[in-house]
Amino acid sequence: MYIYADESGNTGKNIFDKPERYALGAILTSQDIESDLEELVEKLCKKFYISKLHANSLDVDQNLEIANSVLDFVQDADFKLFICSIYKPYLSTTKFIDTLFDNAENKAVPPLWYQFEFFRHYLCLIFEELLDDIDKRLFWTSYLESNVDLYIKILNIVRERLSSYELDSRTYQVINDSLNFAIRFPEKIVTISTKKKYKFETPNMIAFALLMIQIREFCEKNSLKPCKFIHDRQNEFQGSMKKWHEDFQKVKYDESIPGIMQPKDIKYDLGEIQFESSNENVMLQIIDNLVWVYQCDKIEDSHDIKKRLASISEHSEISPEYSYHTYQLWEDRLSNVSQEKADIAKTFVDEWEEKRIEKLRNFYESKKDK
Repeated sequence: MYIYADESGNTGKNIFDKPERYALGAILTSQDIESDLEELVEKLCKKFYISKLHANSLDVDQNLEIANSVLDFVQDADFKLFICSIYKPYLSTTKFIDTLFDNAENKAVPPLWYQFEFFRHYLCLIFEELLDDIDKRLFWTSYLESNVDLYIKILNIVRERLSSYELDSRTYQVINDSLNFAIRFPEKIVTISTKKKYKFETPNMIAFALLMIQIREFCEKNSLKPCKFIHDRQNEFQGSMKKWHEDFQKVKYDESIPGIMQPKDIKYDLGEIQFESSNENVMLQIIDNLVWVYQCDKIEDSHDIKKRLASISEHSEISPEYSYHTYQLWEDRLSNVSQEKADIAKTFVDEWEEKRIEKLRNFYESKKDK
């Protein structure tokens, strides 16, 4: 298979800079169509008196014509467009949830509240409101710098604020217990207490990880392996991307239990990744155009081009709106679960919780002896 990926928007450790949105677009295809698309792009460039396709330099009508021409060309090809959109400031909230509620580190957290997608998004939505802009910036600083004292300061602020936030008793208990544990034993929150490199936590690296999942799924579905993987040229992050590309050939996230992703060790050939300038690769220029049209607010969602793009696209998003959408989907799904399945799930969760409480009790007892 052939993969091409191009990004737009500022990335890096400053997730609060402008623009607030970051996007990664990728083309996944089982056919080598690059040379044929080069001819198409050459004709379009001549028509618009330009040397390269660059969506921001063209008007809406020109971008629409380019997108329609590309989609006409690939309509019979095995062609998929992947788009990952990230609202960068929200990464502070999601990473706060990761540090506080990872049950592997925080022993007060019931595993289901972190492992189950429904609860993760639920917690993200709660803390998106609980944390103000200053809190989010301070937390991000504490995370990047592994500043434990600053992290504890923020946890104490949140704990004080929690009492005036309207929550059901169980949610309040889980959050309060988790805060108390992290404040008392911050050394157990390894993601904060251990020095780290930030390069795996930037918007482009997160989007790259999601792309790797899409590539593997495409490969498995079509019994293929990558023979070409071109990403737009990187300076600061090229080494990190190569490292993650290697790592994703050794692990796979299994979701046989709906909503719960478990890593499994595997060996998988995801080919070699190469980096080229978008000015030199027409496939990257095409991605720039298709993503621009897909996200353009000036083009109505009901427009035919949006429908055409949606029919060949897989869209992933990290934002408060997407968390709410996911939360609602799970709420509707859970409301239709039969009583029999609900009883089975409750038995499983009760057993899980009983073991957690016993481990937590033993942990506290061990601390009393010291």
